Amino acid sequence: DFKFLDGQFYRLLPDCNKLQKAFQLTEGKSIGEYIRALRMELALELLEKSDMSTGDIAKAVGYHGVSNFYHIFQQRFGETPQAVRVLLQNN
Repeated sequence: DFKFLDGQFYRLLPDCNKLQKAFQLTEGKSIGEYIRALRMELALELLEKSDMSTGDIAKAVGYHGVSNFYHIFQQRFGETPQAVRVLLQNN
């Protein structure tokens, strides 16, 4: 019954703040930070093992804009995706 969904169902869901705090305590990082880390690990794997373009990798790991992907990638690894690809493929 959808009327149940309108009211009482939402009281059964965990409080968003409590969920975020519990995640922070167990994982040591926020949910957003955790997702970004997963995306970056997948991006590294794709850079090393595929011939996908950087733009395609950005889309594949969930970024809508290549520039945002570049910025976050460089923040995390200190190099551009292309530079990291060269390093990974030469090892």
